[in-house]
Amino acid sequence: MDLFSIDEVMYQVPAKPRVNIALKYLDNLRRMGPVIADMMLLEELIGTEAYQALSNYEDLKGSDLKTITDTVVRLTLGAMEDEDDADADESGAAKAKQNGGRRRRGNGTTGRTKSGG
Repeated sequence: MDLFSIDEVMYQVPAKPRVNIALKYLDNLRRMGPVIADMMLLEELIGTEAYQALSNYEDLKGSDLKTITDTVVRLTLGAMEDEDDADADESGAAKAKQNGGRRRRGNGTTGRTKSGG
């Protein structure tokens, strides 16, 4: 997926990042805070060369960087939800039957909750 362009060169990220990248991001977020975690995620998704091109782009605005990082975070965390939804669709009936008709989540709650935003 196209993320940004500099001097007519388009830089892309995977439309559905791997779930392990989301897990690394959440760990970095917890340990290092949002700014560093976001930059590490951005570099991992676009690669070092594209990250250097972005960091050396003198006309980069804070609002542009925010849009770019918000996009990669949304894609990355969305990959976790998409994977979870696919697993639930494929095996939800079997899991519900094993759990007495209720789905159990990893946090010990029953049912499904999705946060908005």
